[in-house]
Amino acid sequence: MRKKSIECWIYNRIEKQFLLLLVSNSAVTFWQPITGGIKRNESSENASIREIYEETGIIVEHNCIFSIGKHSVAINADLVIDKQLYLMVTTEKDVKISKEHADYRWGKAENIPDNLKWKNNIESFTHSLKLVQSFFV
Repeated sequence: MRKKSIECWIYNRIEKQFLLLLVSNSAVTFWQPITGGIKRNESSENASIREIYEETGIIVEHNCIFSIGKHSVAINADLVIDKQLYLMVTTEKDVKISKEHADYRWGKAENIPDNLKWKNNIESFTHSLKLVQSFFV
């Protein structure tokens, strides 16, 4: 089975930091960017905007979100997740996390990879960082 999903990195251009959200339950604990499924008849960009708002309370302007690629993640033999990757640039630093996450933190680019558990998150962060370094630093 294949599922469609988004992954979105949030970059604060004033603080020059990226947002991480903490997933913590009885099975696992790890930091990640915004992630989420794409609803039926929803574009990946709109799914990204919706997920950002649901997970952080940040309202996204369409001109502040950038597509940075896509990749597929094989969860197991029966499930592959096709992710559309985004970067959202903001000046907002106040975050209101949902019940889906236990905590959040803003971090400098050089510290982000050490906080990530999943290889695919590190790869997508690298794409986000390249865009930030090209246009926002």
